[in-house]
Amino acid sequence: MKKIVSILLSAILMLTLAVPAFASELSEDSTSAQSTMTYSVEGGYIIVIPETIDIQSGFSLTASRLNIARDKQVNVYLNSIQDDYITFTSEQGDTIDVHITGHDSDNRVAVFTDLPTTDYVISGYIDEHAMSAARVGEYTATVEFTVSLGERDPIE
Repeated sequence: MKKIVSILLSAILMLTLAVPAFASELSEDSTSAQSTMTYSVEGGYIIVIPETIDIQSGFSLTASRLNIARDKQVNVYLNSIQDDYITFTSEQGDTIDVHITGHDSDNRVAVFTDLPTTDYVISGYIDEHAMSAARVGEYTATVEFTVSLGERDPIE
């Protein structure tokens, strides 16, 4: 009895999982038919952010394999900027505030679109007053970048 029930359930399951095929039918007097074919291209991009940055020399952000829709753009933000500055700390615990250039009011440092891309250069400097107060040493800061795909800015 169990075998009969399992065979019956298997048959019902196979019938309910059948996928109907939609196709053009040719009649006896037809010689051709039409069908729609599709192919999808996945978008994507690679943004190169240096692992180590010498802020005095400046650094570049670049994009490669950029394949995005015409109405989109890739935005790169430097989240660590506070009022145009990033605080650097030495091994001895001294700090200096470095003025960062090359960003907009949202701390966006690069925008990449479907148009030919350019490198974006970001650099920094110490104000004269801060430089006179800075002690000798190597200063570092850990910064965070955010990369996001968004709507394209209006062309001015």
